[in-house]
Amino acid sequence: VGNAGAAGPSVLAALGPDEVASGYFLHLSDMHLDPWYNGSIGPACFCNSYELQTEWCQRHSTCSPSSCPGSGTGNRFGQRGCDVPPAMMHAALRAAAARAPPGGYDWVLLTGDYSRHKIARLDPAVRRNAVRSIIRQVTEAVRQHFPDARVHHTNHEFALDVPTLGNDDYEKNYDNGEAKITHNPAWFAKLLGFLFPGQAAIDNGVAAAGLAAEHPMGLAAESGAAHERGTWAKGGYFMRRLNKHFFLISLNTVIYSTGHKWSGPVPRDPFGQLAWFRRSLRRVASMRKGGESVRALIIGHIPPTPDHFYFERQWRDEFEAEYASIVEEYAFVVAGQLYGHLHQDTFRFMPSSRMEQPLYVSGGVSPIFENNPSFRVWRYDKDGLKDFSVYGARLNRTAPQERCDFHKSYSALDLWGLKNLSASEWHSKVSGLMLRNDSKWADYINALWLRSAGAERAGFLHSQAFRAQAFCAIEHPRPEEFAECVATAQPAQPSGAQLASVGSPTRAPAEESLTAWTFAEPPSHVKIV
Repeated sequence: VGNAGAAGPSVLAALGPDEVASGYFLHLSDMHLDPWYNGSIGPACFCNSYELQTEWCQRHSTCSPSSCPGSGTGNRFGQRGCDVPPAMMHAALRAAAARAPPGGYDWVLLTGDYSRHKIARLDPAVRRNAVRSIIRQVTEAVRQHFPDARVHHTNHEFALDVPTLGNDDYEKNYDNGEAKITHNPAWFAKLLGFLFPGQAAIDNGVAAAGLAAEHPMGLAAESGAAHERGTWAKGGYFMRRLNKHFFLISLNTVIYSTGHKWSGPVPRDPFGQLAWFRRSLRRVASMRKGGESVRALIIGHIPPTPDHFYFERQWRDEFEAEYASIVEEYAFVVAGQLYGHLHQDTFRFMPSSRMEQPLYVSGGVSPIFENNPSFRVWRYDKDGLKDFSVYGARLNRTAPQERCDFHKSYSALDLWGLKNLSASEWHSKVSGLMLRNDSKWADYINALWLRSAGAERAGFLHSQAFRAQAFCAIEHPRPEEFAECVATAQPAQPSGAQLASVGSPTRAPAEESLTAWTFAEPPSHVKIV
């Protein structure tokens, strides 16, 4: 696959979507490409030159003409606290391609945040078209490294790689600019035309967005090329058939986020996405009841759960409740729920015990929140998701590095001793033991950021409040249940020596000691933005 020399074209490219019953796919999230990254400048200036962000720096004390130059490590692959330079993006994509199984990945999923954080810090002349340009740079890089894999889709008649958007993929973070796309739905169609100018004006863009809510040709048409372009142009969501056994449903989660500020009354169903989501799952369920072995894989950027620093809600309550209702009703056809945004490898039991597997949150390529860069490789068969492996890289915190190698950190089954990925296995062998079993708790912390040393990790490892909240966020992610759980959870209180001696994930990246923080609560610079 790609330019990294994996063995041959993808299975789907060779066999066609109807013939594939098992295989592997790649999951990348939170690339956060920063084309202006400058390794000689440190995180206080966001690894960007003063000249690039003059207006912002003049209003803040963290960057100045004298403090920015020479404050960085000189690492061309990135620095913790900053976003991803082109060298890191290509290193991650090369590593992912090199680790493709024989025959390659069947498809590649990107769950949003192509663009860098803090786009508002750039001077107006620079940022005007910056986000759209960055999204295009990332999508072109993915095509370069995976020319034979199906990025987001396996429909041979439809070669358009429409993106799953994150909060930083709008012209203002969480779409909080003066001209919000929620008041200008044509923005999606315009972005589609910008990313793919040769696609016959994307069925005239806005015209495609006017497709009827109930497509007369049923599910096959609704997950086909024309309808996919139409729903994405309408509101940034789409459905496509991956192979004989799987449909992919990609949701626009930014409009449900607590970070998105509505300027007027909050619509009950922005862009009609929730009604479409329910209808799509209903039709997959109808096919399954009719004897077809089909399920739906749901992806999005922002998960409908608490975050893992402050444990704050990520979706507005009314949207989270409706999502939970839909997924619970059609739990028997949901193959998985895959999200990003948090830059942490974790999981949630969402929304109820009827779900066969937990909701999964993948770590990010960007190291901005003190995490090591990572990506996931999933193994599946016609019955569902079977395992995932996480690959991570270590950034030198103090000096340049010549190489940035990604190594396998762990697989879910091997690290946790799981027989399968069922919710019951995750509960009995991982989350159900986190409050009392110090070894399980340390393994979870190590996997969370792909780190096995450092003062930041140590602070979270020894925080009893964080331990209780982490447990409750997994077991009881709904707001009322989470609050009740935190009030009653009582983690074990081991000595420092006990926790210092417990294990870590296989081949977790080693690292040097770090500057200590005070851990009454996480430091402000790691707040998810």
